[in-house]
Amino acid sequence: MTRSIIPSDPPQARPGGRTQDVGLRVAEAVLKLLEGGGYTAVTHQAVAEAAQVGRATVYRRWPTRPLLTLFGIAQGVADRVMIADTGALRTDMTAALSQIAAFLDSPLGRAALAASMEMEVETDARHLFWTPRAQTFQALFERAIGRGEIGPGSDWEAALAMAAGALYFRILIQDQPIDADWIARIVTLGLNSLDA
Repeated sequence: MTRSIIPSDPPQARPGGRTQDVGLRVAEAVLKLLEGGGYTAVTHQAVAEAAQVGRATVYRRWPTRPLLTLFGIAQGVADRVMIADTGALRTDMTAALSQIAAFLDSPLGRAALAASMEMEVETDARHLFWTPRAQTFQALFERAIGRGEIGPGSDWEAALAMAAGALYFRILIQDQPIDADWIARIVTLGLNSLDA
């Protein structure tokens, strides 16, 4: 079983018109059902009814329950985790990790984490989540390189994995809240790994 939060479509790839409207309504329905009743509450029928769209439409675009659930989660993450340009790598990282932490520690985030551990997801689907998120975070580090805060050869992927992984560890393993002090410590470790 693959345990991961993976969307069926890249969060940034939002078409316009009726297709976009359907996607947004479906995502909202998934998130409400997930938060209210967990993964078992997210069925094609329940989502179709809550989103007021045809069940056939939902099945056609998201043929399995994991893909349907992950699509909703991906949209929720994309809407809640924005990568701001604060002018410095430390504050950029602090802002990004604070948003991730706020999502993970919310009722919806907890439900998303629980669902990700219940569902089976094909390995190839991992890239549909990681690629757009990695590109977003890459821009954060590229700005830091442009400002001369870190070198062009800095291993930003490892630093990001260490920092984000620490948040999951804090919540899932330690079962402790993520406060500003914890985030500051993680950011410092990440920056030290980059020789910033």
